[in-house]
Amino acid sequence: WHSDKTGADYPSQWEVNIRPLDLKLSLIPVIKDQELRLAPIDYWEGAVNITGQMSDAPVLGKGYVELVGYSKIKRPGMPNLR
Repeated sequence: WHSDKTGADYPSQWEVNIRPLDLKLSLIPVIKDQELRLAPIDYWEGAVNITGQMSDAPVLGKGYVELVGYSKIKRPGMPNLR
C-alpha cells in the first residue's frame, strides 16, 4: 500500500512459512490504510486476517502487524530505523 501523505510503500500482504511445523500462513490487512502519523515517527499498524494450513488442517485466525521505517518524511527527533 502506498501512502500519499508520507511517500511510504508498506508491504500489504505477508506469507509466513514455518517448515518444522509444516505451517504456511497468509496475512492480509483488514484495511490497507492503517498508517499513523505521530511525531516524531510515521508507521503502519493494524489488524490482519490469517489463513493457511498446518499439515493438512486449515488454519484461520486474526492478528496484528506493526511496520516502522518506511516513511520518506524526515522530522526533527525522528530516529533512523533503516
